[in-house]
Amino acid sequence: MTSALKLPKGGYINISDSRLAEWRATYKGVDIDEQIAKANDWLKRNPSKAWKTLAGFENWLSNSESVDVISKTVDYEDSIWGKRDYERQHPSEPYTGTDRKEIAMNAIAKAREILKGNG
Repeated sequence: MTSALKLPKGGYINISDSRLAEWRATYKGVDIDEQIAKANDWLKRNPSKAWKTLAGFENWLSNSESVDVISKTVDYEDSIWGKRDYERQHPSEPYTGTDRKEIAMNAIAKAREILKGNG
């Protein structure tokens, strides 16, 4: 089965099964089929920004992987476990809520570790 990105002005960019397998191995946390569907929807709504090669979609995949990892990390930090970790690291300061900047910085650091395979 071959997948394709549908170009708004007609035509397709075909995606071979071997390329799909390569992406699934590279972007393990990303649902490739879902991203193809989202990209096709985006291409319909943004015809002037349509890609001419698969390189544009590969950037899309890379960005979606980073966003997914960071959002999962922020969800963790925002949870009760994030509160407990804060209280352990700052025993003299009461937890008064989530410091978004600190959460974002921690999320980025954790995402980098995960993307490097250390997480």
